[in-house]
Amino acid sequence: MGVSGRRRTITATTMAAMLLFTTAACGDDDPPGPTPPTSSASASTPPGEAEARAAITTAYDAYRTAYITAAATADAENKDIAKYTYFPLRSDLVTALQQAKEQGVTYEGTPTWKVEITSLNLGGTPPTAELNDCFDTTNWKVLRDGKPAGSPGQAKKFVVTATAKLIEGAWYIDTSTPHRDQPC
Repeated sequence: MGVSGRRRTITATTMAAMLLFTTAACGDDDPPGPTPPTSSASASTPPGEAEARAAITTAYDAYRTAYITAAATADAENKDIAKYTYFPLRSDLVTALQQAKEQGVTYEGTPTWKVEITSLNLGGTPPTAELNDCFDTTNWKVLRDGKPAGSPGQAKKFVVTATAKLIEGAWYIDTSTPHRDQPC
């Protein structure tokens, strides 16, 4: 394979790995992990809403942190991912990490994000939330076999939409979809 063929393969592999870590697909049902910590309710919100918002934000931050830690070494067996994610996202993350390991893809540095809860339905079965995240990968570099392998021209700061649901008393992030065409 020529240099341009390798470059296309690396670019496609890199793009697939970066998209897979935040894209939802189908998966099976594993038991959920522990309940994330919560904060006390505010007088300006309905009972339980402030606690739910705090728990959802904590779960989202913990999911991101767990994935970043796992992606640094392509560790598909990272137990923290299961503590804060649910299916289908959990399956997608594990699959992306397995593929990254097979392809020698790891990440270096730390992205940043700013998440906000845009919708909260505490009366649903199960209760759910929708989130918007401004995800910034400027300081998070893709490596292949230890060498830079980023995709030139790809958006570094973009919107990610996610959903969360309450399962057995704990909030889990169950989908996460990057929108690289929506800068933030």
